[in-house]
Amino acid sequence: MLLTEKEMSVLKDLQTQEKNCIDKYEKYAGLAKDDELKQLFDELKKKEQEHYKTIGQILNGEVPSCDCNDTAGKDYQPKGSYSKSEESEDKKNDCFLATDSIGTEKLVSGEYNSNVFACTLTSIRKVLADIEIEEQNHAEKKKEAKKAEAKKAQKEAQKERLEKSKDKTGNVSDDDDDTVTITASSIDELLDKIQAQNQLFMSDNVQTEDEKKVGQKFDFSV
Repeated sequence: MLLTEKEMSVLKDLQTQEKNCIDKYEKYAGLAKDDELKQLFDELKKKEQEHYKTIGQILNGEVPSCDCNDTAGKDYQPKGSYSKSEESEDKKNDCFLATDSIGTEKLVSGEYNSNVFACTLTSIRKVLADIEIEEQNHAEKKKEAKKAEAKKAQKEAQKERLEKSKDKTGNVSDDDDDTVTITASSIDELLDKIQAQNQLFMSDNVQTEDEKKVGQKFDFSV
């Protein structure tokens, strides 16, 4: 397989981008404080090394196989590690690393999108398209990691509001898994507690489509 001078130039530029990603993720894996984020950066570094090797094979006249249906980004389900109220340096550090690396993946993905048609062979374009999808999946994983942190913080905020709704004469208690007893000294206080408990309940339950058809709201029209 013979490559044109333009194809050689484009592929070498893409390989340089992959090398930059490898170096960045190796550095970020060492800087990250959260263990799950460390693991993610290590995983992404290995994937970028695979991309670097793949482009090297193309430059050497080989066309490796590809799989353009990667769903790794969508399937990634991380767990949040930091609370909403926490404003530690570790949290700020990890937030910066995740945000910066998302920007890097968008840049690299854009490079593949812009240069894929510079290659004349369909087989090469398929390989580059596969790498582009994986780069997008990398960004998606980091977004999911940030969303997991935000979701955890939201649940903690809802629980905090529920705790604040308690007073000396009224408590919100769980007698069993299905029943919640709420007491209050006034109608306004009772409504506030019911609303807080309802929000907490909704945040802890994932519903099927059939369940969504069943009412999940309190009727305040008494």
